[in-house]
Amino acid sequence: MRGSVFALLAVAALTSVGASACSQTTPPSQKPGAVGYAAQTATLDITNGIQVLGVVAMPSDTTLETGHAPLWLQGGSEVAVAARLSDGRGAVLGFSGPQLGNRRVIAQDFGTGAPDGRILDIVASPDGLEIATAVAEPTKHRLEVIIREALSVGGGHPVSSIDGTFEFAELTWLDRSRLALVAGAPHNTELAVGIEAGAKVPDRHLQIINVSGQPSTRVLDNIRCPLSRLSFSPDANFAVGEGDAFSVSAIFDLRDGSCWELGFRGDIRTLGWAFDSRSFLYEKYGRRGMVPSIFRYDLPTGQSRLIAISSSAAAYASDGTIIALGSRQLPRSGITAAPGAKIKAEVALFDPHQAEIRINSLGFETTPLMMAESRLIFSTASDNAVIDIAIPGVGGPLRELIEYSYRAEAAFVLATGAAQVPLAMSWSPDGHLLAVVDGSLRASTLTVIAPPK
Repeated sequence: MRGSVFALLAVAALTSVGASACSQTTPPSQKPGAVGYAAQTATLDITNGIQVLGVVAMPSDTTLETGHAPLWLQGGSEVAVAARLSDGRGAVLGFSGPQLGNRRVIAQDFGTGAPDGRILDIVASPDGLEIATAVAEPTKHRLEVIIREALSVGGGHPVSSIDGTFEFAELTWLDRSRLALVAGAPHNTELAVGIEAGAKVPDRHLQIINVSGQPSTRVLDNIRCPLSRLSFSPDANFAVGEGDAFSVSAIFDLRDGSCWELGFRGDIRTLGWAFDSRSFLYEKYGRRGMVPSIFRYDLPTGQSRLIAISSSAAAYASDGTIIALGSRQLPRSGITAAPGAKIKAEVALFDPHQAEIRINSLGFETTPLMMAESRLIFSTASDNAVIDIAIPGVGGPLRELIEYSYRAEAAFVLATGAAQVPLAMSWSPDGHLLAVVDGSLRASTLTVIAPPK
């Protein structure tokens, strides 16, 4: 019964659900904002009253890469962002100190941190004290994984290497002492013609690297399913392969190398794992007008259940509650029938072990098409979310960044601006600070703010 009730919520058919199955709370309190703004970024006006720790503009010959979320280093005292230099080389720049005024080069293609090659991926350890970098070294025809202290300006020390030519690598810190590496050909290539057409699956490698003490590497070469971008469970026993041009979505058991497909073609995007590693949330686009849907996959039963339709925004709170953005006013016929209809933006709170569903209104209207493109960045440390959503505006779509506090069930508008360019965001380790990277044709900025508690 619980699964069917929440599916009804997902398709906005609550009129048929009894009060015992779903209860609606009053809209979250909105803190009054004053006229004006606290600061301006490249594309956003920060709401007046928000504490702004710094807004720093990039040099004119440097462009921020908004496709990479900012990294938090040294316990949250430094923020690192990916950038592109005027000569085409990739770089990672660190900002710290008052008003983010201290800037340094953390890593750079054929330079700091990667003297012999090109940086394919860089990640910070859970405490932000170390950095792991995957570097493709063309002259040596190998890929190296290098570890170094975040404060270090030296070259660090390699912990793993693979011979060959690599254009794609992804690193994930599983815990303080273990890294996962997936490496191979790029996800997207013009040579890919589809799985059904017999496209050759490129060579890809999966390694679990122990970086504590004497480094050691476990190569998982017995996995039969093609590898793609992986999302690892908190206990590091399982991983979800999100699929790409060469592979279908699959689940991998890292203990024995077994794997099984999720049962449909096309790729997915993993939105989060439950803390007990027994379930995860994922987003999948349907055939009808590319409508996104959010599902919860339960590992013990191997079953997927629909969580929400029309949104790409969902996460697990620290207590296991599922938080999903959506609207009960979504037309029954779906997005394609009325992409410009006005619907209320709402947050649904669902405990998978209880029958009750709580609804919080965010206090504004958007359209089904804009709702479909929204997203949610969540911090389990503070149980705060930032929702990136667009609403209709006089001169075109208007972006709103909204902080949503799960514990208080309250919302507050952090910033507004034109919804024309992508931006990247991440929470600090304690969930109290938010880093925002955005850019326009004229400027790129990194901004750190402290949302209201």
